[in-house]
Amino acid sequence: YVNAEKQAHDLLKVSPLVSSVVRHPVIRPVLQVSLKLVLLAHLGYPLVPFGLLKSAKWWQVHKSLYFTGHWPFLLFWAAAPFLKKLLKPAVSDKEGVKITKETKSE
Repeated sequence: YVNAEKQAHDLLKVSPLVSSVVRHPVIRPVLQVSLKLVLLAHLGYPLVPFGLLKSAKWWQVHKSLYFTGHWPFLLFWAAAPFLKKLLKPAVSDKEGVKITKETKSE
């Protein structure tokens, strides 16, 4: 979670769109509640093996949930590089002109 939190802070520093959405007064309470629920769900799912201790017991629990707790982690791991590129703003030079790959090569 420390790595994910660090990535989120870096994204807020770099992306003005994400930063403005997160700071919106109407969206902020909804975001806070939803993040608490996500945190609760993602911390509870991996704690099942520690609570049941025997692999036969926790395997049945995860199997009955169809391993749904694994999917968000796998999807985020696969989508993170694309999201990072998508949400990063274009770099501008000293004159304020946005630099893209096409203008760099010229």
